[in-house]
Amino acid sequence: MLHLGCHARLVGSAPSQSYLELADGEHLTIEAILRQSAGRPPQAPGGLVGLAACVSDYGVAAYDEALSLATAFLAGGAVTVASARWFIDDDVTTLLMFIFHYYLAIRGESPRDALRLAQLWMLDPDRIAPAEMPPELANDLPGLGNVGIAEWAAFTHQGR
Repeated sequence: MLHLGCHARLVGSAPSQSYLELADGEHLTIEAILRQSAGRPPQAPGGLVGLAACVSDYGVAAYDEALSLATAFLAGGAVTVASARWFIDDDVTTLLMFIFHYYLAIRGESPRDALRLAQLWMLDPDRIAPAEMPPELANDLPGLGNVGIAEWAAFTHQGR
């Protein structure tokens, strides 16, 4: 499992140079992800990648709209990638990702089902914080209210 909570930056003139902005200003480009995976045995087991980064599942070039940070991880060997198609609020992303991981780790759901259950949880105006949720997140719930489609539907699941 690799979880990256960061920002994605799209480079329209050179899509392979789109990147995840990591700590200390480091950039992880699509090109670097694909280069790193070159020579990886196809039968090697892959893992789950969670990209809590806006537009990490968005391709900028019309000629190759399938090339995104998310698909680069899939091409690099990840079995599953959860990522975002458009810009969303950081606080909403934090809650959604916590609940996604809750359903994965605590409830034992598949990545696909965990994301869907997290999205349904976000839709519920009477949502209840699980006991495992840190108080600083749980305290945000009363003010969250109804979460619109643009907030929860940004996240997609690709892979198995």
